[in-house]
Amino acid sequence: MNIAGKLFFWGICLLCCGNAGAELIPPKEIVVPAGCSRVSGSEYIVRVPKRSNIPNTTAGLVFTPDMKQIAGKAVCFSADLRCKDIASDAEGEHVGGKLLVSYRDGSGMRFFATPSLTGTAAGWKNYSRRLEIPADAEDLTVTIGIQQGWGTLEVRNPSMDFVTFGLPADGAKTPIPMEAIITGGVARIDGDVLSVNIPKRIPTPNQTLGGLVVLNLENMREKIVKVSGQLRYDVDTEITSPRVAPHIGAKALATSFDRNSGNKPSWYYSDSYFGNSAGKWKDFSAFIKVYDSTSAVNLIFGIQQGWGKAEFRNLSMEVVCPVDGTPSYEIPEGFKCEYSPEVLAAAPRRGFMSPVPERITADDIREMGKWGANLIRYQMVDGIGVPEDVPQYLKWLNACLDKLDSLMPVLKENNIKVVIDMHQALGGRYKQGNRPPQTEAAEAAVKLTGKADLHRIFCEEDMRRAFIDAWKMIAGRYKDNPVIYAYDLVNEPAVTGQSPYHLLDVQYDAAKAIREIDPETPIIIEGNRCASAIYFNVRPMPLKNIFYEIHMYFPGEYCFQGVNDFPSYAKHYPDSGVAYRSNKEELRAAMTRTIEFQKKYGAKIYVGEFTVPRWVPDGGSRYLNDLISLFEEYKWDWTFHVFREWDGFSPEHVGTPLKPERGDNERKATLQKFFKRNVSAE
Repeated sequence: MNIAGKLFFWGICLLCCGNAGAELIPPKEIVVPAGCSRVSGSEYIVRVPKRSNIPNTTAGLVFTPDMKQIAGKAVCFSADLRCKDIASDAEGEHVGGKLLVSYRDGSGMRFFATPSLTGTAAGWKNYSRRLEIPADAEDLTVTIGIQQGWGTLEVRNPSMDFVTFGLPADGAKTPIPMEAIITGGVARIDGDVLSVNIPKRIPTPNQTLGGLVVLNLENMREKIVKVSGQLRYDVDTEITSPRVAPHIGAKALATSFDRNSGNKPSWYYSDSYFGNSAGKWKDFSAFIKVYDSTSAVNLIFGIQQGWGKAEFRNLSMEVVCPVDGTPSYEIPEGFKCEYSPEVLAAAPRRGFMSPVPERITADDIREMGKWGANLIRYQMVDGIGVPEDVPQYLKWLNACLDKLDSLMPVLKENNIKVVIDMHQALGGRYKQGNRPPQTEAAEAAVKLTGKADLHRIFCEEDMRRAFIDAWKMIAGRYKDNPVIYAYDLVNEPAVTGQSPYHLLDVQYDAAKAIREIDPETPIIIEGNRCASAIYFNVRPMPLKNIFYEIHMYFPGEYCFQGVNDFPSYAKHYPDSGVAYRSNKEELRAAMTRTIEFQKKYGAKIYVGEFTVPRWVPDGGSRYLNDLISLFEEYKWDWTFHVFREWDGFSPEHVGTPLKPERGDNERKATLQKFFKRNVSAE
């Protein structure tokens, strides 16, 4: 049965279980055992004779759907039921007529049932169970019958459908009905409110539990979709947790899967709400980017890595703009990137992210030169805190550049060129770590974007102008300096929703200002989602010598293992370790958007960051070899993250998470193997 091909929606796009349009289960797919019969069409009778000491089993109709169709999806099973003389010599709420769903997953057998019917009920009533079927579920069976009892159960219109919520063709704001939300366990519907109640538990795993909405993406592709609503979290108890981190608390969390990344998950989320709201409802919002390559999105309203009680109401979704927005500058049809003969003829460069300005030394440069590196990404970061004061920021920035100037002789001696990386952008972000927004402009940005980690240069005119002026100063200082390889305008821009100034427009304005001063030095542009290679979505700029930067941390569970949850990872190491299970072609597929962009526009690509922790259980060399060989195939410049900044990513260190030791290793050998190509190219 091709039941997966048919969706019925509540109002506009929500499938409603048990309605007249639901997908009936064909009679040929229903097992009708002895004592049961098909009356006509989609009507059946289940008769169980009276007997003593009846076992706790459910006798009746049986349906076993194709697990390939339903695993990992939200499904609704339903039927109209009425009963006559159902009774039992056993006691308990489980006794009676019902629809029962059972399956096996990693935690064992699981059972989900509708309320039990006993006695006689002459009128038909629809009963349904909405479930999120785990991806690893096996042996799922739907039984419609009588559990540990006897009597007669009449069954009509047994159905199975997929529960999804979508938007109309125009993307207009649409309420999310409570019927769209899959509940059970910690979540339930109370009228027009979704209530999530999680008991205290230690240890507290990093999970988000709550009500689930599975999205139909038909009218969302290549769009940014806003999720909004209200929540309060002071009912009965506070949300608390044994850890304090920005992700912990009540929130909306969307898990997105993309075909280009082998359906590895990525996440979009609102700010987290921790503590209590003093009885007040608070507005919240989150933004989800839906690409053509997005295969599925699951949205949870719940609590992440904590316990307590939260309520959600007035939930809705709407399309707000094209994915990653639309910059104001235009390019002609058939546009190709323009590069000077010297840039076109240059061989790819290979090297490292540098130590931060406060710690980098001439010896660091000499050691990188010994390895064969001929490029560093000089990351100007640390030593300033939150850079809201422009004069203070410029003072710090000039100190970083003074340090770079002091290294010029040793850089020249070792033939190492420099990408000047404004790693800490002027103005910073509205919220860094747990720091809340401090200004009315910040509050407005949070309300607009749903998150507070937005760069201020994309929201405030004075910060945008000061950012451009800072780059004019840098260009004037380093014009015609042969050691400078490129200007990297802003590190890892991230605009989840909308912003007053498009992130590409801000970079374009800065690039034009630089070109008035320095017409030749390459300028590096970074795309949204922290320069993601997987979600690369950039309009090329009609200026000469523009490079386009990506950061490649894929698969995330491999590249970041132990980084964001170090205490737990280290405690359980090595059992917590994740081996490299991908291959070179999966890595290539993950960078499809970047590769296609290069081919279409003839663009120069620079890989600014990629890495692997020193404690990965397989050593990391095969992953690095696969990944770097792709960079080499497409002739991309690259810098490994990082040299002498943190021992976790250090290619000079080995050892378990809690016991770093200096020593040679396969990661170092792999990098040096590719660095030898720098020498041969000179």
